Amino acid sequence: MTLASMVFLLIIVVPLFLCSCALLPFYIKNFRIFRSVERLPADALAKIHELITNSSETQSGRFVYVNSYSTSADNQTVIPLPNSLGLRPWAGRILVEAEGEAFKFEFNDSLDKCARINGKNLRAIELPVVKLKSGKVQGVDDPKRLIAQNALLRSALEQHFPRYPVETLGHILQIGKALFEFDSGDQIRVGGFPNWIQPAEFPCCEKCKSRPVYLAQIPGYLLKNIRAREAVIYLFSCKKHSDEVILISQYY
Repeated sequence: MTLASMVFLLIIVVPLFLCSCALLPFYIKNFRIFRSVERLPADALAKIHELITNSSETQSGRFVYVNSYSTSADNQTVIPLPNSLGLRPWAGRILVEAEGEAFKFEFNDSLDKCARINGKNLRAIELPVVKLKSGKVQGVDDPKRLIAQNALLRSALEQHFPRYPVETLGHILQIGKALFEFDSGDQIRVGGFPNWIQPAEFPCCEKCKSRPVYLAQIPGYLLKNIRAREAVIYLFSCKKHSDEVILISQYY
């Protein structure tokens, strides 16, 4: 073996091999969680979704759309705003990614209210809230906190996923990447407040200059438009011009 070959092995090959060995347990764990959720019976998954919503008696008006693990023949991006959202006049309306090169969303209330994206049917889960010492309420979406405050949810998860209940719940709550590490930027979120990935960037209505109402956010890599791949998309609408959707995109 030549000196150059030995140097190449020491500088390039050996570090890559050691890095692969270090990452292997992570990928094995991720694969096990992904496959376990995929194989879970539909009624068991629906029960977990129900237990998340029932973690508090107070309606939060904050929703996440999760994978129902059923397919749709329609590849449109269709996000219905739940009737219980509490935002008038938008509750019950349907957000749709517009066709064509222009990157925008619009309302199309003529479509059926089955949420779907990239051929996947989605299910809306209303997130619970907790009451703080100050008297204010705070939404809960972190898997550890959800399990800590709901013994029935923990029991259901441990029944099906005894090794990784917290990590599995993190995967269930994300529609985007097939990872167990929870990141709210990988969620389709409706209502509540924007989860900005950069400093807050509230828009204003171009017609009346008023501050619009936040409706939803969507991971950009789920959308058809390639310009959104590295972004999170935030959707707003103005009360005076409630048929128009205002879009803000923030990039990682």
